[in-house]
Amino acid sequence: MESCAILTGIANEKLHAIHDRMPVVIPAEYYHDWLEPQQDKETLKALLDTRHTIKSWKAYPVSMQVNKPSIDIPSCIEPIRLSDS
Repeated sequence: MESCAILTGIANEKLHAIHDRMPVVIPAEYYHDWLEPQQDKETLKALLDTRHTIKSWKAYPVSMQVNKPSIDIPSCIEPIRLSDS
């Protein structure tokens, strides 16, 4: 069975103005640590810490259509002026 999950955590300082939560992104070099069944809790907790998550991310306003799963078009993630929303 293939499956996935989206983990969220407390938003870091860059994204907190947008929302109080953000996705947890585990860098590829830590995949093994994350998937290790016998991993210690402190290592797992550190991997979930969003304060260090991808500080190079950019944030910009997008259409509210992005919230509708039935609408799957590239324009949903194109930047908009706030007056266009």
